[in-house]
Amino acid sequence: LYRADRDYREASKAYLQALRIDKENLQILRDLALLQVQSRDLDGFESTRRKLLTLKPNQKNNWTGLAIAHHLRGEPLAALNVLDVYDGTLKEGAAGGGSIPAAEQTDAGEAYETSELELYKVMLLAESGEHAQVLERLEKCESKVVDRLAWKRLKVDALLQ
Repeated sequence: LYRADRDYREASKAYLQALRIDKENLQILRDLALLQVQSRDLDGFESTRRKLLTLKPNQKNNWTGLAIAHHLRGEPLAALNVLDVYDGTLKEGAAGGGSIPAAEQTDAGEAYETSELELYKVMLLAESGEHAQVLERLEKCESKVVDRLAWKRLKVDALLQ
């Protein structure tokens, strides 16, 4: 009822109460995370996204959700670390190790998703002021990036710093 009335703080309290009964209910946790971000409860949002990641570490959206929570809290390096750890789990599980360059990926959507994730990682580095590392990472991810214009803009911005 609170959610329908757009009283997100009270709705969050109701969801937290429901979690006392069923601590690992994924739907309640996802709904709570949405309410927390809408009401700008960023500490609660980060905590809920961490809990979701703990319960379902094999889902990419839980990793990106936690990274976004850190980013919203003003912790770009923590967000980058989460994404790098996730990428590391993929490399460990892949037979040949590592991500496939964008040009070699069969699914265009997958290639674009990988590309955007790499550009987001570069953006996080830039926000943290690590401009030398930005250039280094841009060179590493060049083959994975589909959006060449965005890649060039990030490179120019890094060179100008």
